[in-house]
Amino acid sequence: MPSILRECVERGVRAALIHAAGFAETGTPEGLVLQREVERIVATSDLRVAGPNCLGLWNFRRNLSLARRLHHVERAGHIGIASQSGGLGSFLFDVPGAASLFSYCLCTGNSLDIDVFDLVNFLVEDEHTRAIALVLEGIGDAKPAAGGRCAGTRRGQADRGVQVWADRERGPRRAVAHRIHRRRPRDPSTPRSRVPGSSPSRGTTT
Repeated sequence: MPSILRECVERGVRAALIHAAGFAETGTPEGLVLQREVERIVATSDLRVAGPNCLGLWNFRRNLSLARRLHHVERAGHIGIASQSGGLGSFLFDVPGAASLFSYCLCTGNSLDIDVFDLVNFLVEDEHTRAIALVLEGIGDAKPAAGGRCAGTRRGQADRGVQVWADRERGPRRAVAHRIHRRRPRDPSTPRSRVPGSSPSRGTTT
């Protein structure tokens, strides 16, 4: 995987999704080493990464999918899903029918680079998304949320509702299994591109 990402950087690729598992979520020394190696590649380039251990990203308005399968709908809805759990996030929209309640389902996986706050900021700026549903297993650092990293908070968009599903009994166990490891601080002198809607300070400290 690291060699593929290095080739992506050399070819000027700006975004990648790592569907594969076997990284820090395993809790093994080998998985941790592999994830740290990917973190170093991301930290020294403009490449943005979703994952690893990421089930996928779905855009229902354009019927586009970066996932195991395309979920085709004839009419998309106005609820955006930002989920740390790919399985639960996809379960919410995986119902038969030509119409959907949802505009996007965006999953983070291990949140090595792009995290749930980045996804929320993207959904806030999407003109077709009127409400946001968050599926959270855990937040490694609550300071970014409290500091107003979400664009909706900064822009005062009170018309955007956010629904949070939380399982206090099983959530901690799922978070350990998913093992969301926080990124190491990026060198502030290293330029990088931003996910649409993310804070200008994104990537300097976490």
